[in-house]
Amino acid sequence: MTKLEEKQMKYAKLILEAGLGFKKDMCISITCEIEAYPFARLLAEKAYEMGAKYVFIEPRDLYLQAARTNYQSKENIEYYPEFMRAYDKERVDEKWGRISIDSTESFDALKSANPEMNLLYTRANRKATEIYHDAVINHRIPWVVVCVPGIKWAKKVLGENGTLEELWDLITPILYLDEKDPTKKWFDLTKQMLERRKKFNALHIKSLHYMAKGTDFTVGFHKDAIWKGGEQVMDDGTVFIPNLPTFEIYTAPDYKSANGYITTKRPVNVQGDKVVEATFTFKDGKVIDVKAKEGEKAIKDYLVIDEGASYLGEIALVDNASPISVSGKVFTSILYDENASCHIALGSAYPDCVKGGDLTESEDEKHKLGLNTSIEHTDFMVGDETLNIVATTFDGREVEIMKNGLFVI
Repeated sequence: MTKLEEKQMKYAKLILEAGLGFKKDMCISITCEIEAYPFARLLAEKAYEMGAKYVFIEPRDLYLQAARTNYQSKENIEYYPEFMRAYDKERVDEKWGRISIDSTESFDALKSANPEMNLLYTRANRKATEIYHDAVINHRIPWVVVCVPGIKWAKKVLGENGTLEELWDLITPILYLDEKDPTKKWFDLTKQMLERRKKFNALHIKSLHYMAKGTDFTVGFHKDAIWKGGEQVMDDGTVFIPNLPTFEIYTAPDYKSANGYITTKRPVNVQGDKVVEATFTFKDGKVIDVKAKEGEKAIKDYLVIDEGASYLGEIALVDNASPISVSGKVFTSILYDENASCHIALGSAYPDCVKGGDLTESEDEKHKLGLNTSIEHTDFMVGDETLNIVATTFDGREVEIMKNGLFVI
């Protein structure tokens, strides 16, 4: 076995053990782009070796999605087959583990998509998968998002001469694959994150004020807001880590509370277009203006997908000393870049970030708790070494949270 194969096997074991909290006789679905299929197969083989009951690999082809948007009628673009609805329901009812291998090789696939038709497709697909989507965001099933090195991704991160082996070498210490027991290392790390979450929750934060280059921004929170991050625990006791890697603690803001302006510090892919240095201006929670060095039209198109797309659903804090940030690389992957930098998300909130939110079903009930609702959820990285954050608590205290991009609490 080569060194690369050893890393891949170690990574597969980590994803199953830490990412899914694997249990014998578990059923698993793996979603991946075509280029990642060989690793998905390796994952499936490892799962069977560990005692999985059934593993299904579901290839995701964004180029084919683009083709649908360019050739289908409006009626057909919204079609979602009944057998897929049954598949979604069974995965929820039987609590299948879900592994999503993020698309890094087909980063530009949706550039050729018809924007109007792609919007119809997105809306119809999210509506058709609502039951499954709700189970995921409410952590009723174990799930994890990961990335797998491919040659296109290697060149994006490392330049035209970048190789697959070099990218694996770069992410190995970020994922702690160089540790003797990566799974133990990750659960030790999430325990540390839990301690920071406890400190934040004990503060009872009413609002956060961000100050940085291009940023003067304030956002508020419901009195029952809960800071999350690291591991998740299901009702049956299953412990899993939804993102590998993960270095963030996060919560849901009161979706009508954001005011001021905030500028992104890392590029983001939005509807197939690259967005660079976007400055969002908020009033009473809503984005009322946006300017961007690149991709301004893509952002403006995103904001009108539905009402919730122009409001915040997540506030996440990441220390600038995270291994991803320290690497000095821009990964052009939301999973990696969001864990290098503090970020905000436009779109849906995680309901369990407000006490009782995961028990509510209607949009009105969620809105009363300050939770945003949308078919979208896109992260925008806003943290760097110039960022300072001060919290105001519900009892009127001011507490410094971050200074020069680093936690001070």
